[in-house]
Amino acid sequence: MFYFLALFTAGLYYNLPIADVQNILSEPDGTALAINIARYTNIVSFTGYMFLPALLFGIINRTGLLVEGGLKIKPKSQLVFLSVLIVGLCIPLVEYLTQVMHHIQWPQSVQFLAEKFNNARTEQINTILDMHSLPELILCILAIGLLPALFEEMMFRGILLNIFKNIAIRKWTPIVLQALVFTVLHFSFYEFPGIFMMGIIFGIIAYKTGTIWYG
Repeated sequence: MFYFLALFTAGLYYNLPIADVQNILSEPDGTALAINIARYTNIVSFTGYMFLPALLFGIINRTGLLVEGGLKIKPKSQLVFLSVLIVGLCIPLVEYLTQVMHHIQWPQSVQFLAEKFNNARTEQINTILDMHSLPELILCILAIGLLPALFEEMMFRGILLNIFKNIAIRKWTPIVLQALVFTVLHFSFYEFPGIFMMGIIFGIIAYKTGTIWYG
């Protein structure tokens, strides 16, 4: 819904039909128009399907985002350092798992779909990160770095983890379930095991500390 909202509003702003905006996104040509539309669509879509559900849950539950995300808990500097260290050490392992997935002989139909999604995702990210000035760098840090960090942690390790805690019997179930949803919504076949592992790690950190600050 928010993807098409982004297409519609971008079309209005640039005086283009929605079909033309969609074509620009599917086949970006490196122009400023294509880059700006890609960034705008990414921000609107991401905010819609990550932040809005978390916000609505906090309103309906009468708790608010600060409570659901454990943001009222003051982070400890040593735990921040430890969290960064753990995640940093896991990055080479994520890359290794991704390469293993690439080298497995998958059925042709599976490989076709995996390559299609992977190429589209890579092309979109490369378009968004096509920077030529300091303001563009700042925008990309916000759009690709800070917003996903906050919204994804709020949605998965805040809202979903708390929901699964209330309905799960076993201690590890909510951590595994939120990691599974986290992985599926990244739409990356080859990175599935790596993203799932990171989801587990982020889930454990949030579960143990009661806050999304460290994630």
